Amino acid sequence: MRALAKALCTLAAIAWATTAAWSATYAPVEWPVGELTDRYASNYDATLARIKAGDALHLPGFEHPWTVVGVNSGFTTKVVIAHPPAKRSGALAFRFPLKLGMFSSPNGNLVPYEAFLEKTRNGYRYLKDAGVQVPVMYRTPSRRYVAMSVVPHDFSLDRVLELGLIPQGAAGRNVRAGLHEFARSTAPFARIGDFHEKQVVLHTATGQAALLDWTNDHVWATPGDSRTVFDDVIGNLGEFLRVNKEYMAASEVASRARAIHLLSELRLSALVERRFREIGGLPLRSGCAAGNPDDNVRTVVGRLLLPDTEPGGRR
Repeated sequence: MRALAKALCTLAAIAWATTAAWSATYAPVEWPVGELTDRYASNYDATLARIKAGDALHLPGFEHPWTVVGVNSGFTTKVVIAHPPAKRSGALAFRFPLKLGMFSSPNGNLVPYEAFLEKTRNGYRYLKDAGVQVPVMYRTPSRRYVAMSVVPHDFSLDRVLELGLIPQGAAGRNVRAGLHEFARSTAPFARIGDFHEKQVVLHTATGQAALLDWTNDHVWATPGDSRTVFDDVIGNLGEFLRVNKEYMAASEVASRARAIHLLSELRLSALVERRFREIGGLPLRSGCAAGNPDDNVRTVVGRLLLPDTEPGGRR
């Protein structure tokens, strides 16, 4: 009995050590197609939910783990920012499906969470070729996640609109110039998939503005088209102001009005750039409309990330 008790204690210690090691070393499941059972879903969802800064992240296709330095979640994806093995290059932002299973969209349709990674891939090429500021996307050994460069930023456009103002001084001039440059880059599009103000981020030191997220249901502008990517944002703010104005403080009404004015300026920048290109005979699409978008993404996107290889570097 004493020997049996000793053996059980040893097994318990091994089990505890294994659990402790797993708690800091997560491996998003490379699940087989056709076997998305509840067991897989439970394992994947629980694993992804508890990833935090300082953990080791094992990625399918890479021999050594990446070190997690930040985590952020949206409606459909989880973004994990991590340094590569030995920190031989800068951090990358890895996007994973937020869960296994189905996402209920606002129109009532059920869409697999995984599908949003494909929407991101398929929409990337068009934005990049048109000159819209977006993160660099890299090819990876697995299609179960998306790898992108990390875009430095201080705040997002929705914060500017919430305050109804741009920072003062040199930083403010940088931000205003960056926003107008970003607006001009969107000139080829009447609509960018899933475009909204929270997806546009700003860096005060450089004035750089960039779009962090999108889907693939873009709509190209046609000659004479007056639609822009800012129209829905302006419409939503205007409707909110119309319905709630009588219940709002005067200062809040003024800040909302300034936000609409700023967006109208950006809208005008996009339209002027579009007209300039039309008059000058310059192409709106930069030749990126041909072919299957999925094929384009697979052959054009970024630089290949190989196991234990830094982006664009050597083994």
